[in-house]
Amino acid sequence: KVYQHLSNVGHSSIYFMGSWGMLLKISKYVVTIFFFNHIIACTWFAIGSSMASISDTGRSWLEVHGIGGGDELFRTYASLSPAFQYLTCLHFAVSNTVLGSLPIDPSNSIERAFTVSCL
Repeated sequence: KVYQHLSNVGHSSIYFMGSWGMLLKISKYVVTIFFFNHIIACTWFAIGSSMASISDTGRSWLEVHGIGGGDELFRTYASLSPAFQYLTCLHFAVSNTVLGSLPIDPSNSIERAFTVSCL
């Protein structure tokens, strides 16, 4: 009986380790996807903040788009906090890689080319 009990414990621990292995694989995929979206978000911000002066329109998404309007004061993304800008960029990255939507359109050819490359 002791042998039978120990062999059952061994099998259940193998199954348990298999579950943890699967959880570890899924976690690695999630971290990898987040990392690539982080890179896309940082690139999107870099393009918007540094390429506006050399773009064909002279404007970037940071200056054109924002929040508010109507009864509220319209504030461009350039005037908002770095944390809000990063989360907006991350939202843009996630929505572009999974074909979602976000009301931030490219405002020059460089931004448009980058957006197309993310699809």
